[in-house]
This record gives sequence, C-alpha cells and structure tokens, in this order.
Amino acid sequence: MKSLKERFAKEIDFDGAMYELGAMLGFWPEINNWQNREEWLQFNDRKWIFWSNNPVGNHLGRMLIELVDMGALIKCDKGDGFIANPTFDPSSTDNK
Repeated sequence: MKSLKERFAKEIDFDGAMYELGAMLGFWPEINNWQNREEWLQFNDRKWIFWSNNPVGNHLGRMLIELVDMGALIKCDKGDGFIANPTFDPSSTDNK
C-alpha cells in the first residue's frame, strides 16, 4: 500500500485526492495507472460520492481539510489541488 506522501507526491485535484484517501482506507480499489480506462472507470463510477451529501464523501472532505490543517498536505494556490508536504514530520509540533 502506498503512503500518503507517495500518493500525493504530485498535485492531485479534489476528486482524485478523495479517491486516493478512500483507497488508502480500503473503501475501493487502488488505481495504479490513471491512464488505464478500466481503472479510471473505477474512479468515475464513484465520483458521485465526492459531490453529494453523504457520510463517506463528507468524511473524506473533512479528512483532506484536517490533513492540510495539520501540515501533512498542502492546498495548492492554483486550482483545487493537494500535494504532500515534503517536510511534514508527524512527531513535530511545528509542521506549518
């Protein structure tokens, strides 16, 4: 299983970020190649979860915000993307 830093090594948009968090939690299959149509369809079939009012989508959205607030992820200035904070140290109290 890929770590948070591996999953977010490159900027990921909001939908992709929510999918990656859900896959990390075992909610749905991993996507190894976003260019593969069959794997992309796994994401597309679940996209409604990220854009509707439901417990899973709401929780994943809050997780993204909390990961930014704690300094593990950085919200990109342009667009709605997220990227891993390369200097994040979970044992530190100064991650911002």
